[in-house]
Amino acid sequence: MMNSDSENSNHINETISLDKQTPARKRAKAWVVAAIVAVLIAGVVIFVYPKNDVLPQYNTDQVQQGNLIVTVTATGKLEPVNQVDVGTEVSGTIETVAVNYNDRVKAGQVLVRLDTDTLEAQVMKSQAALESAQAGLVEARNELKRLKHVHELSGGKVPSRHDLDAAEAALNRAQAEDGHP
Repeated sequence: MMNSDSENSNHINETISLDKQTPARKRAKAWVVAAIVAVLIAGVVIFVYPKNDVLPQYNTDQVQQGNLIVTVTATGKLEPVNQVDVGTEVSGTIETVAVNYNDRVKAGQVLVRLDTDTLEAQVMKSQAALESAQAGLVEARNELKRLKHVHELSGGKVPSRHDLDAAEAALNRAQAEDGHP
């Protein structure tokens, strides 16, 4: 008999939809649960965090004269009012830099000093080459002069025409190296 009562009860519940949850019932349950959670959170906040019963206090003082300190702050990118690009085309190694980035400079002010050791060595080498060419020119002139003198003394027999031509060519090369026509 128990089985039949239980079966009848299940059959009745299915017929009138007591066991099934409708979407409206599901929403109502969700709202009830959300309301309970909200009440619990509000209660925790009220009871856990104490109230601040301290009133603000004010200090008073006599009026007096003194210095005023003003602080100015700014944000953003600062840019110069006037900007001039300074440049030159000089090759060499920089020895010292006499100014810093964004320093004010005046006309004629030394900005950079170059290491002139290499340039001075090159000048000395060029001077030595010039002196050598000048010495070669003097030597070629003297040699040609000596050969012409011997040619005159020997009555044109010594030195040969080839030796005289070679001495004149040497003189012309020496003049070309020295830069003289």
